[in-house]
Amino acid sequence: MKFHSFNVLIVLALFLSLLGSAVTVTPAYAAGILVNTAVDEDTNNANCSLREAIIAANTNAAYNGCTAGAGADTISFDANYTITLVGSQLPAITSQITINGNGASNTIIQASICNPVTLPGGCTPATYRVFEVSASGTLTLDSLTVRHGRCNGLMCPTGPNLGGGIFNNNGTLTVTNSTLSGNSADGGGSIYNNNGTLTITNSTLSGNSAGGGGGGIYNSNGTLIITNSTLSNNSESSGDGGGIYNMGTLTVTNSLFSENSAIRGGVIVNQDTATVTNSTFSENSASLGGAIFNYATITLTNSTFSENSAGFGGSILNLGGTLNYSNTIIANSLSGGDCFDAGSIGTNTNNLVEDSTCSPALSGDPNLSPLQNNGGPTQTHALLSGSTAIDAGNAGVCPATDQRGVSRPLDGDATPGAVCDIGAFEYSSDNTFPTVVFNSLVASYAAGAGPSNFTVNFSENVYDPAGNTNEDDVTNPDNYLVVEDGANDTFNTVSCAGGVTSDDVQATITSITYNAGLYTATVNLSGALPGGSYRLFVCGTTSIADTVLNTLNNGLSDYTFDFTVGGTGTGTSTGTGNPTPATTASALPKTGFAPNKVTTLAAQPATLEYAKLGDLVLEIPSLNVKSTIVGVPQNADSTWDVTWLGNNIGWLNDTAFPTWEGNSVLTAHVTNASGLPGIFANLKGLQYGDQIIIHLSGQKYIFEVSQSKLVRPNTTAFAFEDLDDKSYLTLITCQGYNSLNDTYLFRRVVRAVLVSVENE
Repeated sequence: MKFHSFNVLIVLALFLSLLGSAVTVTPAYAAGILVNTAVDEDTNNANCSLREAIIAANTNAAYNGCTAGAGADTISFDANYTITLVGSQLPAITSQITINGNGASNTIIQASICNPVTLPGGCTPATYRVFEVSASGTLTLDSLTVRHGRCNGLMCPTGPNLGGGIFNNNGTLTVTNSTLSGNSADGGGSIYNNNGTLTITNSTLSGNSAGGGGGGIYNSNGTLIITNSTLSNNSESSGDGGGIYNMGTLTVTNSLFSENSAIRGGVIVNQDTATVTNSTFSENSASLGGAIFNYATITLTNSTFSENSAGFGGSILNLGGTLNYSNTIIANSLSGGDCFDAGSIGTNTNNLVEDSTCSPALSGDPNLSPLQNNGGPTQTHALLSGSTAIDAGNAGVCPATDQRGVSRPLDGDATPGAVCDIGAFEYSSDNTFPTVVFNSLVASYAAGAGPSNFTVNFSENVYDPAGNTNEDDVTNPDNYLVVEDGANDTFNTVSCAGGVTSDDVQATITSITYNAGLYTATVNLSGALPGGSYRLFVCGTTSIADTVLNTLNNGLSDYTFDFTVGGTGTGTSTGTGNPTPATTASALPKTGFAPNKVTTLAAQPATLEYAKLGDLVLEIPSLNVKSTIVGVPQNADSTWDVTWLGNNIGWLNDTAFPTWEGNSVLTAHVTNASGLPGIFANLKGLQYGDQIIIHLSGQKYIFEVSQSKLVRPNTTAFAFEDLDDKSYLTLITCQGYNSLNDTYLFRRVVRAVLVSVENE
């Protein structure tokens, strides 16, 4: 046989050589198949339905109105569709297919219009699931919703009572940026993972139910990985695991489980191996184990359990299994105690259990906020000031970030040094929100010269996690809007939260890059903007955040800037403002020397001598600052030389005299000539409402901080704003030393307004 096979190969080689260039070998490339109808059909017409697209992808052949699949196929949609299946589930996935929706609210694939969990109006639900993945299949679902599938009793053709939404039967299933809701089955309300691999990321499983295990997911001898996701309001009516019934390998990271319920294990019943990190369990309930019922081995790290309830084990019941837990909070259980152990406790490191059950290192109230949006992809219970969990974790097991993606550790208490916190939330004492200090757009562009990109400068470093889809990410295109005013010549779009409205026309943003060193985002458009009137929104209401997830403009407003192409623009902005200056100065003063080295100063020229202003003294109680104010003369070029201020505070001549009505600008060094911290070293730490006091002639003029901004050295409009309605102080110093060119990149500008005058 070997001899004959060899001869055949020789003959075949000779034959191919005779054909020469007439024979080419074509590799199998991935195909793109476009669904162009919401109708669930299998009809030979011009339409390509989702059902037909899956057949084309599975068979690598054109089918009805769908182009042929080839290799790994991607199915997408030409519009936003709600697809309601007719009579049966979609064809089982037998090849490698990715189905890309247009967003979970825009692409909906449902077995029926009737929700089998809630049965609104007594409707009749489907008797089939939505998707099935076979042993040879690999399915990725991205940015869509799967709902209203039902597999109870013996009604579904494969795995007759398993996987109401999706049955993964020895295949590979990945769910990203998607929602599974209102699905029902005897096992695995939304998904049954049978000896397969299931990965869920940035997704929501909500309102699913089961009667025989796993209201959300049943993991049978498979691998289940859940990241940055939410499982909520899932239920198991007669047994185990309102959220997950695990009989395989389960790994959970950065996720939320809330308001799930079951007889045993409101969230998880574990009968194999489970690992949970940086996750929150809140308001779940069961008869036994309000959040977790553990029969086998479970490991919990930096997780938070709060407000769960049960007859026994309000949050955790460990029955014959091994509970390993570290840096974890278990508290505020509504019934059943916090933790009930009838097995063994293995690793037990730096845990805080309020009622001292399960032998923790710490006990007592951890002082948690309600469950809420504290930034990041999932909700959390924040640690409040003074919590015993702050800086009390074990660094050896602490993850690099918390559940939200905020870096660990942060220094959250009065003791020097940053130590990891206990629980899923890392506390920060920094509550200064970022602002936009500058954008590179100009008020008016000539016709044909519209911008194709622009930069946005922030007051501090902002959040830039991997990728560009996180809702707080500075590089997420959804956090910027550029709109043209449309046919009615009026901007109808009012905020990022409200979205683009009426006849406003949205320009396409293709990408954003971010330079953390300069706090600068570069926004790239799909092309140069044509003639028209435009408004830029940098989103604070939806929103960009800093590295500890304080939101832009405190989440109260967006930054906007108006400009025109081929017209006369005003360059009007809101959110930081482009105020009218009160002086012609072209740059802010240089108020810092190189840190950690001595700078030798020349003698101060007589022409630059600072004026003595009597008993004029500035005090900042929160910074422990109190120093004499001297007058700094303005040079012919409208600048001020503050080189010789030393430990004094300089009033910039040509601005309002301190305590008088108007804008009085004061400056001091962030680092003095000796290389040590200067008078204004901690100016950036001032918060809204902090007091600044001017002492003059036996009286105290009390000002309160209203704004704090980080600006470029030549961005003068805010600092020298023309204010004449009240008495204001504006304090300036340097920030952001760059050793490469021995200069400071930014200026910190703090504005305060007079609120009262008292006798000393």
